[in-house]
Amino acid sequence: MKRALPGVVVVAVVSFLCGGCQSESRVYPSHAPRLSASKEQLYTYYDQEVVITGRAESVPREGVVVVMDDGTRVVIPELSEWPAKVAGKTVSVSGMLVRVPTATLASAGGDAAKPDDRFVLKGVRWKAGKATTQKS
Repeated sequence: MKRALPGVVVVAVVSFLCGGCQSESRVYPSHAPRLSASKEQLYTYYDQEVVITGRAESVPREGVVVVMDDGTRVVIPELSEWPAKVAGKTVSVSGMLVRVPTATLASAGGDAAKPDDRFVLKGVRWKAGKATTQKS
């Protein structure tokens, strides 16, 4: 004949196991390059996993962005808005950096401006403040 465990014991065991799992979670630094200075860095590392550090902002036509030191905006389409506690503050966002090229007009002549390529981060994870990275 089987005996059922008392409900209190079952609840205690489940609480212990769930609590143990949560206390074991650790945040490990990323091996991805950390970018914050300029658009030139983005051209070097597009189509790679990166960590971008900058100011958290929302721009009317682009949506949620991270603004780098030189004013370059990296779009984060997966977020609808920044939480109020980080809006306008420094954040670090990691994900796959994708370049979206823009066309230049051939009729613009030799004095044409450089194309204004857009950069997007996909599969993002973010945190408030500057990221820590490890060398590979």
